[in-house]
Order: sequence, then C-alpha cells, then structure tokens
Amino acid sequence: MLARALLAQGRPAEALVSARDAYAQLESIGAVDDGDATIRLALAECLIATGDAAPGPGNSGKAASRILASAEAIEELAIRESFLTRIPEHRRILELARELAALEVGAQRPGP
Repeated sequence: MLARALLAQGRPAEALVSARDAYAQLESIGAVDDGDATIRLALAECLIATGDAAPGPGNSGKAASRILASAEAIEELAIRESFLTRIPEHRRILELARELAALEVGAQRPGP
C-alpha cells in the first residue's frame, strides 16, 4: 500500500523501492491470503512508472497468470467472471498485462 501511495504522490523511485521490498517478502513467504494481488500490482505499476517495465512477460504477466489460474478453479462462471472483473486489483493487473502484450506485438512489427 505504501508503494501505491508514493506512486500516487508522484514519487515513483521511492515507490519502486517499497514495491520491490514487498515483492521480495512475498517471494520469500510464497503467498499471502490478502494482499498478494496488491503487491504484484504495485510492483508492475512502479516498474511502468519508472520506465523499468519492458513489454513482454514480466511481473504483470506473472500476476495475470496467477489470477487466471485461480479463476480456473472457480466452477461457476458468474463467480469466476466476478473474481476477474469486480476485484479492482485483479481487473487492473489483467488490463496492464493486455497493454504490455499489445506493446510487445507493436514492437515486433517491422517498420515501413
């Protein structure tokens, strides 16, 4: 949450330090019940804000993959859709992953 607050204040370098710290803690623990998506989203947003995010399968792609895998375990389609679209962090992670994938496709196209 600190990283996202710093980012909102226009302090992306400080936010990135905080986001990387939270992500490192997440990786050492493996997973957290509440906040896993927020940590992954904060890191992706900070990397993008600082220009450190390259198009392609990065943190937002990994986070999107985790969310989609979790969604697959939900049998009822309406609940699965809700899980993907009504949780703001999940929705934003999926949006970022699509945006970065689109940038990658654009970067791979040959110029005129």
